[in-house]
Amino acid sequence: GVLVALLLVFLIRRAYQQYMQYLKLQEEAAANTLRQVQDSLEMTVSMRYPFTLVRAVDLMRETEMVRHENMRDKGKLQLLDSLDAVKAFREQFKIIFFSHQWTSFNKPDHTTAHHRLTCRALQDVCENEGWALDEVFVWVDYTSIPQAHRGIQALAIQSLVHYSANTDAFVIIAPKVQHEDTGVECNAETYQRRAWCRAEQFAQYLINGTSRMWLATEAGVNPVPKDR
Repeated sequence: GVLVALLLVFLIRRAYQQYMQYLKLQEEAAANTLRQVQDSLEMTVSMRYPFTLVRAVDLMRETEMVRHENMRDKGKLQLLDSLDAVKAFREQFKIIFFSHQWTSFNKPDHTTAHHRLTCRALQDVCENEGWALDEVFVWVDYTSIPQAHRGIQALAIQSLVHYSANTDAFVIIAPKVQHEDTGVECNAETYQRRAWCRAEQFAQYLINGTSRMWLATEAGVNPVPKDR
């Protein structure tokens, strides 16, 4: 009886220590994300790379996420060079920012599940908001950020918080997909652990709260709860 009691005490104490360590790691991750956002805001009084968009109707014609350079060569990208240009553009068109976790180390969406859900979310959000699809433009990382030139890519990444904050809707794409390299399931929970995904959300939240945020999963496309 005594040995069982001692073992129980040991297990409870160990579980408590592990839980406190988990909380500490969560706090450190949150603080790190906040520092990244603050650093980006300090570095980018203005955007370091143009806000690069694609028409919703053009994106929906594709069967998968299209690399930036390929969409550029098709003449399908709209570049906005300044925040003033973004403001003027939004007087005529709507901009939807799509945020997601890559499902492979080298491919953003190896199963095309994210692209298919993005197209579905586009339709659902536009229908809910009463927006015409041909008046909507989209930002999505693989298409909107240069992939071939690392220097230019870095400038675009440093401007992420501006892109995220200056949109009419922010949609998280997070279906359940097995990561091609690790085998771990990617979903809404793992999305939240990604530092830059959290930074994109935070930038949107600082300007607009959760009023323009949506979560798209295989279960549907729904507004993000206010306490998320």
